Amino acid sequence: MTDMRDCLDSLYLDPGDARCIIPTGAGDKAFCAGADLKERGDMSEASYRNQHALAEQMTRALMQCPIPVIAAVNGAAFGGGSELAMGADFIYAVDTAKFAQTECGVGVIPGGPGTQILPQVVGTRRAKEIILGAQPYSAQEALE
Repeated sequence: MTDMRDCLDSLYLDPGDARCIIPTGAGDKAFCAGADLKERGDMSEASYRNQHALAEQMTRALMQCPIPVIAAVNGAAFGGGSELAMGADFIYAVDTAKFAQTECGVGVIPGGPGTQILPQVVGTRRAKEIILGAQPYSAQEALE
C-alpha cells in the first residue's frame, strides 16, 4: 500500500508521459485478495489504526489520480481488493472474476471506499446486501 500510495502521489505531482494506470494481479487467480483477516486478530489497536490510515491514504491517492485508472480484474477481488477496483475510474473484469466484501463476514467494516462508492453504483439496498452478506458475486453480477 505504501508503494502504491507513493507512486500515485508522484503521478499527481508530475504524471510525465503516463497516460493511464492499469493495476492488475499476477496470473489469473487473483486481482487482490485484500488484507489477511487472520492477521487482523493478532494486531494491536495501534497497528490496525496505522494499517487503516495507510489504506485510506492509498485509496485517496487512487481516487484523486490525475490520469485515468483502469482496474484489470483478472480473478478474485476480495475485501480491500474489491475496494481497490471500486476506487478506479473503470473496471474491466474477466468472466471468472469474483468480488466480495469478505471482511464483513468476520465483523470487520470495509476500510476503503466500498461503503461510500458501492451504494452510488448499485443502489443502497443492493449495496447493503453485498456488504452485509459478505458473499462473492461474479463479474456478470457486478456488470448487472
